[in-house]
Amino acid sequence: MKFRALLFLALGALAASCDGWEVSSENQKGAGGGGTIEAQALGGPQGPQTLLQRIGNARQVTLFQGVRRVEIFFGEGATQRHVISREKVSADGNGAFAIELLDTIQPPMNANQQSLARSLHSLRQGMSWRYRDFSINAQGLFLQNYRAADTGVTATIAGRTTIELQIERLDGSGSIYSVMVDGLTGLVLKSRETSPEGALISEMTYESLDLAPDLSGVAWHQSVNNEQALPSFGRLESTVGFEFKAPRTLPAGFQLVERSSVLDPQDRSTWVKATYSDGVESLFFLHGGPIVADNGIKSGAPLIGGDLVEVTAAVPWTIARGNLRAQRVMALGKVGEVELLGMLRSAME
Repeated sequence: MKFRALLFLALGALAASCDGWEVSSENQKGAGGGGTIEAQALGGPQGPQTLLQRIGNARQVTLFQGVRRVEIFFGEGATQRHVISREKVSADGNGAFAIELLDTIQPPMNANQQSLARSLHSLRQGMSWRYRDFSINAQGLFLQNYRAADTGVTATIAGRTTIELQIERLDGSGSIYSVMVDGLTGLVLKSRETSPEGALISEMTYESLDLAPDLSGVAWHQSVNNEQALPSFGRLESTVGFEFKAPRTLPAGFQLVERSSVLDPQDRSTWVKATYSDGVESLFFLHGGPIVADNGIKSGAPLIGGDLVEVTAAVPWTIARGNLRAQRVMALGKVGEVELLGMLRSAME
C-alpha cells in the first residue's frame, strides 16, 4: 500500500526518540464518580506521584514483559483498512525496549508474508513505542490542551487491577482516548482511540503481563537512522550544513519540544527533524536542505518536481512531502491537509 510505504519511510526511518518528557496531571472530576485525578497519588520507587505522572514515566522506569493484541483502523480514500496483530513488548526499566511481532491476524498472510511483516515491524519498533502507543508527554502542554477524567470504572486486565480514564482535547479536536491504567505502575494495559465523530481508530489490550521477566534473550531496539540531538533554538547551519527553515505556523496547541538530525535511509543525506507536541500527539516537520545533485523528492503521481507537494492521507494520519523553493520538505501527523500545507508554506516563505 502506498501510504504504508510512505509512513515507513517518514516515521520508521526518519522519526526517532522523544524520551524523557515530563508529565503531570490536571484536576478533573470523573464522569462516573471516580473523583479527582490529581488526588490519586501513589507511592513507589520514585516516591508519591499522581496517576498521570506515573503514566508518563511508566514505560521508562518499569521492568516488564507482556503480550498484547493491537488493532488499527484507517482509511485510504474510499477503502477502509483493518490490521490486527499480536506483539510481545519488553522493557528493562532503564529506557531500553523491544516490540516483537508474534503474528498478523488480519489481513491473512502466508508464511513468507508473515516473515516480511516481522522484519518491517522490527524496523518500526521506535515509531510504535514513541508515537503509536498512547502516552502522556510534555507536562505543560498536556495541562493546556487536555482534560482527563476518572470514570470510576475498574477492570482486571492481564491480572492487574486497572482504572479507566477518559482523555480528550479541551477544544474538542483530535482523538478521544479511553485508557485502562494499572494504578500501581502507571502502565496503560488497554487503550481505545476514537475520532471526535466516534469512528474507531485503534485498540490495544494486554493479554499477559510479567513484572519480573527473564529478559536475557531479548533483542533490544537499536536506532537505524543515526539520530543526533540538536539545540532546540538557534541556527544549525554549522552543524547540519544548511540553514534550517522552521515553520512559523502550527496547528492549535502544538509547540516545539525537540530538534534532531537524522540520515535519509536512501541517500544518507542529513535532514533536520523538528518534533512538536500538544501533550499527547506528536507532529513532525522535516527539512532536508537544498536539493543537491538531483536528490529532490521524486516519487509520486504525478511525479514530484519543483514547487510541488504530494499529500497522502490514511485517516487520521496525513503526510505532506515534496520540494518547495528548491528545498526538500516533509510534514506528518494526525492533523488535516490544510494545517500541514500551512506548516510547509510558512517554513519556506
